[in-house]
Amino acid sequence: MRFALELALLAGVAWCAWAAARGYWWRWPALGLAPVAVGVAWGAWLSPRAPHRPAEPARVVIEVLLFGGVGGWLWWHGHPWLGVALAGTWALDRAVIERSSSRPV
Repeated sequence: MRFALELALLAGVAWCAWAAARGYWWRWPALGLAPVAVGVAWGAWLSPRAPHRPAEPARVVIEVLLFGGVGGWLWWHGHPWLGVALAGTWALDRAVIERSSSRPV
């Protein structure tokens, strides 16, 4: 589920880059480069095997900014259900992660 959510984030970033670059020559490069940049950052800092993983509160703040930002952008630009679905699914996933990590073994 988490991987599908990350792919949805990258698709949302691509859509946001495409919409933001409307009418400019760099629309196509933005469509490709924005999700690559977010994917590289995710792999470097947020993935479970990231070499430079920040502490849990900082990681959650970064995820809130990413998922909330893309969800808000989608909402603002005429796709409210997609924005709510992305941000809401992330919040549910985060709650499940927190609950499973706080269980005694």
